[in-house]
Amino acid sequence: MDLRRKAIEIAFSHYGKPYRWGGNGPDDFDCSGFILDILKKTGVFPPDKDITAHDIMRYYAGHTVKRPYLACLAFYGTTPTHITHVEMIINERAVIGANSGNINMVSVQKFDYRDDLQKICDPYKHFYEMREKYA
Repeated sequence: MDLRRKAIEIAFSHYGKPYRWGGNGPDDFDCSGFILDILKKTGVFPPDKDITAHDIMRYYAGHTVKRPYLACLAFYGTTPTHITHVEMIINERAVIGANSGNINMVSVQKFDYRDDLQKICDPYKHFYEMREKYA
C-alpha cells in the first residue's frame, strides 16, 4: 500500500477522538501526538521519540514543498522559528489534525482555516526518493 494513503487511513481512524494536551493516543491526542502516531505507524519516524510540533518541523525541514498535497504536514506558528501546531494535509483544500479550543477533537478543517501557516513539509519524500534510487 502507498504510504501516503496509509497515513490518511490512519489519520481518519482517529477522527472524532478527543483533544488532550500532551495526548499521544490511542484514546486522545494533541497535535504532535496525532502526527507522530501516523508517522511512526507508517515507518518514517523513530518509534521511541516523542517531540513537539516545532521539533517535527525541524526533523523534516529539508523536505519542504511549495504546494500542499496528500499526507504532507502543515506547520503553523507565529514565525517560521516558532511552530505551535501541525496537521496532516488531505488535499489542497483540507487538513486533518487534533485541535483544541472550540473544536477539541481530531477533525477535518479547510486548508486555509488558520492564517499562520509557516511551512509545508513532505515526510515521505525521502522514503520515495530512496526507493526510486535503489529500485
